[in-house]
Parts: sequence; C-alpha cells; structure tokens
Amino acid sequence: MNTELIKSGWTRSYGVREQSSATDSGSMTWVGEQIGAAALHRHGLTGAGVSVAVIDTGISRRPELAEALIASVDLSSDAADPALAGRDVVGHGTHLAGIIAGRACEAASFVGVAPGASLVAVKVGDQGGSVTLDQVVEGIAWVIGNSRLLGIRVLNLAFGVEGIPAKHLQPLARAVRQARRAGIVVVVATGNEGSASRGLSYPAASSDVISVGNVEFVDGRWVAHDTTSCGDGRHDPDLAAPGRSLVSTVSPDSVAVAENPDSVVAEGFIKGTGSSQAAAVVSGAVALLLQARPELSPRQVRDFFTRTAEFLPDADGRRVGAGLLDLGALIEMTTPDEEWLLADGDVSDLVLTDHGSVQNSWKGNSWKGNSWKGDSWKGNSWKGDSWT
Repeated sequence: MNTELIKSGWTRSYGVREQSSATDSGSMTWVGEQIGAAALHRHGLTGAGVSVAVIDTGISRRPELAEALIASVDLSSDAADPALAGRDVVGHGTHLAGIIAGRACEAASFVGVAPGASLVAVKVGDQGGSVTLDQVVEGIAWVIGNSRLLGIRVLNLAFGVEGIPAKHLQPLARAVRQARRAGIVVVVATGNEGSASRGLSYPAASSDVISVGNVEFVDGRWVAHDTTSCGDGRHDPDLAAPGRSLVSTVSPDSVAVAENPDSVVAEGFIKGTGSSQAAAVVSGAVALLLQARPELSPRQVRDFFTRTAEFLPDADGRRVGAGLLDLGALIEMTTPDEEWLLADGDVSDLVLTDHGSVQNSWKGNSWKGNSWKGDSWKGNSWKGDSWT
C-alpha cells in the first residue's frame, strides 16, 4: 500500500474575534440552539449509549472530555515515544472532540452537541501533524474491530486525500465501505479549498459517508464560508453545519495555542474554523439521532439528515448540499415507519479511477493555508483549516 504522507488537512482555523458568550455565533451554546441540539437535550437526548470514534491527532484528557473519553489508541509515529504516545500535541483532535461530546464540569459550563456520548480517540497524526494513508486505513480497521466492544456507531474523519493515484486509494475506499457495512456512520469533512476545488476529495466523495461543508451566519443569514470546498455535481456535500470560529477544547500546551495565542478564548479553549469543525457538529448530531433510533442504518441516518436539512437560498448548493443541519424533526420522531425511512440497499463495490474528483483530490497542498493560521491544512500534515 502507498505509504507517502497524506497531503491534506485535518482542518483547523482560529481567528481574532472574541466569541465566548452564549449569544456569540462561535459558542457551542449558540450552535446547539441553532441546529436544534439544545432542544433535544431538554427532551433527554444527549447521545447517551453512543460512542464516536475520532481518527485524528488524539484527544487530550481535558476536564470537559475526561468522562466522555472511554478508550484511545495511538497508531502514529509518536507511539514509540513515552513522552508523546497518546498525547494530542497538535490540538486538532481535542478541539473536534469538545464540539462532539464536551460536557459541563466544575471548571466550565461548556457543552458539545452530544454531551452524553462517549469518545474513542484514534491517534494517527503525530506531533508535527504528519500521517500516512496506511495509518488512516489501520485506524478505520481498528475502529471496526472494536466497534461492538466500545459501542462505536459514529466515525469522524476530518481529512481528504490528494495527489495519490486512484489505485492506491482502494484500501481507503474498502475500509470506509466496511465501516458503513458494520453499521458505523462515517462523517467526513469536505475540505477548505474554496472555489478552487474541482470536486470533493476522497473520502468525502464516497457514497458511503456523510460529507459535510462549513457555513457561517452573516448579516442574519447562513452562507457557505469562503473556504468551503465545492462539489462537481456528482459529488456535492450531503449537507452543511456551522463551522466558523467555533469555541472548543484544546490542550493549553498544544501547537494550536502556541502558534495562535490571539485565538485563545480562555485557558483550554480556542476558536477553530473549517469543515473539520462542521463535520464534528454533524458527528454529535448523529449520536443524538442514534440514541433515539439505534436501529437506523448509516444510509438511513444520512437520508434523515438530508431530507430534514434547512434549504439555504443564499448559499451555493455545490458547497452546502441539501442545506443546514436541522435536528428539529427528531423531536417529533416517534414511530418506526416515517416516510423518510428507506430500505438500506447496497451497491456494487466502489471502483476508483484516475478521472474526475478522485484524480484531482489529495493534491499537494490540499486544505491550503498557513498551518493553523490560514484557510486550512498546508502541505503534508495537519497544519490546518484556520484558527479564526
């Protein structure tokens, strides 16, 4: 299998605006109200009983995450170093984990989308953010193999592959498909290439995942963030979620904090922007849905979200798919025979070709940016969306 470094980003972005109050569009309290998660919490749905695996740079045991984090494995090159093994030196995985399942503790009242869900950390990005395709595939295999034991029903993948020949992506394609067949909902960030993108990268372009774009609230309306990648008609995002300047958890001694001090909102909290953050919002939403309806298949989950998404008339459909994530319909879901509940049929195995969006994905400096300062992850590592 091809072992060259993945050319992409586990997106991140951090900015300059202070957004610490519940009324700010970057606070998770505000996000929860906008997508309907807060209303579900009040109805007793918190994601309890559902585990979300995060294949990323690891998850630090922040107070807001310690209770949720039930297992972790380090498959990165840091694993051989006792001082680095299991640690999220970069900060990206910890930021997404807080968005997914952060919960109140004595130190803060912070709350994620699914505060009752459990987290499983699968570290593949090392201290410099470097990761290989082999490590990602191994991470997915580990998640599948431990899904029953740990109750994993959701897998968050915040990266895309470019510049690797399609034939070398077959192991990743098979791994994603096997995860879906194992009953795991795979949520993937679409990327941060903006209008320069020529179709979604892989695995966001896969029919086996829920692909998520990033939207922001501007002048009273939801629009696609200018870095949000475009689809190509066949591979548009499935839907979109808030992903602009989201305030979430981070290790105080991480690279994210060291390189972006102006984006730190409080000790242990930083702002991040990108489709990675948006994908984390949707992963939390999936946990809420599966608590209410654990029998749903991955395709039925995707169908529910795309059918109930809020249409965004002011946003480019190539970037936001069906529209904005909307959990309002989940409150009224009480019977197993809703019209949207389609049979989970299968399709033939995916065959990747050296044409179309797959060929044009994972290319050089996909998720372009200035390494946690600009639009996305630069070059061959996790240097990110942008921390704005």
